[in-house]
Amino acid sequence: MPYPNEHACRLHDPDDFEDGSFRRTKRKHNGKTYSVISGKLKGEDTMTEQAYRYDKKVWSASTARSHCQDHDGSFEAAGESDSIDQGRDIKPEEIERRVITFDQGEIRVAGDDSPRLEGYAAKYGIETDLGWFRERIKAGAFEDVLKTSDARALKNHDPNLLLGRESSGTLRLKSNTVGLRFDIDVPDTTTGRDTLEEVRRGDLAGCSFAFTVAEDEWVYKEGDQSERTIIQIAQLFDVGPVTYPAYEDTTVVARSLDAVRQEIERRSAADDENAEDDDSDANDSLAEISPERQRDIDFCYREMGRLIRHVEDKNRSAEDRPASE
Repeated sequence: MPYPNEHACRLHDPDDFEDGSFRRTKRKHNGKTYSVISGKLKGEDTMTEQAYRYDKKVWSASTARSHCQDHDGSFEAAGESDSIDQGRDIKPEEIERRVITFDQGEIRVAGDDSPRLEGYAAKYGIETDLGWFRERIKAGAFEDVLKTSDARALKNHDPNLLLGRESSGTLRLKSNTVGLRFDIDVPDTTTGRDTLEEVRRGDLAGCSFAFTVAEDEWVYKEGDQSERTIIQIAQLFDVGPVTYPAYEDTTVVARSLDAVRQEIERRSAADDENAEDDDSDANDSLAEISPERQRDIDFCYREMGRLIRHVEDKNRSAEDRPASE
C-alpha cells in the first residue's frame, strides 16, 4: 500500500524486524531532507536501516526513485501520484493541452540497443498564436511542478498508448534555459516500436503536454489579440508525441479571460457607485458610463465574439478531420 504523502524506498522486509524497534531520523542528500526508518533485525542488537521516506512536496518521484536505486532499494511512489484523477480535485475539462511542432522544437531517436525518445515538450519565451489570443510560457514555469510530478509519456495523450512514467524511471523530465526537456526509455511493445518508426519516418507532427495553470497574466491591447503569459504550471499530467499539431482545449483559457472580464466589470461598477455617492446633487439620476469603462466593455465583447467565431470555425473543421485512433 503506497503512502499518501511520501515516496517509499524499502531496503529490508519489515517482517524481519522486531516489533516496536523502529525509529525515524532525518538525513539530507543534495540539500533535500528525507527520513530514514531504522530498527533491530530479529536476533540482533544493532540498528539496521529498513526504509527511506521522501516527502513528495520536496522530492519528485523520479528523483526519489534514483536515490532509492543507488541504495539497492525497492521504490514505490506516493499513493496520490498513482493516477491523474486520484487525490486531485481536477475535472477533465479543466486540463489544457499545448503542442510544440517540429519546426519549433525537436524529437529524435537516441541509442541503438535500448532506443530512447528525447526532445522538448515545451519551450520558454516562444509566442504562439492561438487564434483569439497569443500565449508564451515564462522561463522556469515548470520548476516547481517537477518537484512533485509523476507524469506519463503518452502518445496522442492516450493512456492506452503508454511510453513511460516518471516514478518508474522510464520518463525523465528537466527544466532548463530552453524549456521542458524529456527523455523516454521506449518500451519494446507495439506502441513503442510503432512510435519509434513513426518518429524516424517523420510521420508524427509534434510534441504535446497536458497541464493546469497555477498562475498566469493577461495583457489587453485595444483592437488587437490578447496576450497570455503562463507564469507557473500547477500540475503536469503527461507529455509525448502527437499526430495532429492542433491547439486544443482553449475553452479553459476562455474561462480565465471571462473571469478577468467579470473583474473589470465589477471594478467599473464599483467606480460608478463611488461616483454616485460623491455626486450628492445628481437627484438620484443614473451616472453615465465612463469612457474607460466603455472601452473595457467594448473590448471584452469583441474578445468574446472572436472566441465564438474561433470555436465555430474549429467545430466546422472538426467535421472534416479524420476520427482519432
